[in-house]
Amino acid sequence: MEIVEREMKRVYLIALNGRLDAETSPQLDTVFDAAMERGNYRFLLDLEELAFISSRGLKTLLRVRKEVRKFNRGDLRLLNVPENISEALSLTGLLPLFTVYKDPIDAVGDF
Repeated sequence: MEIVEREMKRVYLIALNGRLDAETSPQLDTVFDAAMERGNYRFLLDLEELAFISSRGLKTLLRVRKEVRKFNRGDLRLLNVPENISEALSLTGLLPLFTVYKDPIDAVGDF
């Protein structure tokens, strides 16, 4: 999986390309943890190029969401969610937990 990070003025953008599964989730955990150590708590996760997400990948998203929302510090929001990823989130009942955007400008503006 390829992870592209971009620190912006109001939000920390992370774009994923490939598969988010048991093998690659620790890599994403490391990226999120390092960003939080630097004081970033507003995350926008671009999933446009994500082909697959496993239960371990979903666990990573839930863990980060819980961590950044502690003490009202921030949030984890999703951008460009492909249909198959949206279906996985919906089937597991997790879709309502995340704010989903199609336009990055709207997403950044809402933080």
